[in-house]
Amino acid sequence: MKPFEFQKADKNPETAAILSFFFIGLGQAYNGEKAKVVVFLFLYALSIFLTLFMIGFITTPLLWIWSMADAYRSSRKMNQAGAARQPLSKALPSALVMNVHEMN
Repeated sequence: MKPFEFQKADKNPETAAILSFFFIGLGQAYNGEKAKVVVFLFLYALSIFLTLFMIGFITTPLLWIWSMADAYRSSRKMNQAGAARQPLSKALPSALVMNVHEMN
């Protein structure tokens, strides 16, 4: 990572889960996972169709819960991956402060 490169803001796992609570795939969209949005919307449409055969009454709530859990877990993983890179960017300001003190 370059020293002056901007980092993306951390994603709030609770916000991602709440968005998926209101609509399947919305939490994944918040996390920036476009492929997962398409997959969840396809599975949701299929699950709604399966309500005609009574199977959808089981699959739709399970898919809804899975969407919320996935959005929460994905945002936590994204934040942890960002935290692994974060000390390098935080090291720069402290290195500058140390150099300023050494110059005096």
